[in-house]
Amino acid sequence: MPKFPKKYKLSSHKSIELLFKQNVSFFIYPFRIVWHTKTDSSKQNVVFLFSVPKTKFKHAVKRNQIKRRIKEAVRLNKHIIETQASELNIEVHIAFVYVANTVLPYEQIQKSIISIFEKFVNELITNEM
Repeated sequence: MPKFPKKYKLSSHKSIELLFKQNVSFFIYPFRIVWHTKTDSSKQNVVFLFSVPKTKFKHAVKRNQIKRRIKEAVRLNKHIIETQASELNIEVHIAFVYVANTVLPYEQIQKSIISIFEKFVNELITNEM
């Protein structure tokens, strides 16, 4: 079974707080993406945070199912962002906040993740130029 290693997970309370304070975000259904970049890239280039609100999904089984689908889609497609981040020598923190009211199929989540990564790479390129 493929894993999503801890080195790709954003776990520092300070980093999470900074990520949501800066509030640089965009929306692609079913996600609200909040992101932050640092020019000091001594650590892992790209780290992720996944959030599925308890207010929309009362049962932990459904929340965990959604998070597993998101993690798998990110794991398979994170190379899109990693190559760009390493070229620009930046560290990227990305939070995926699931905003849909239903459990969506994996294929739809994966399409959204790919379009998110492509949009994010375009924003990185335009911000650096």
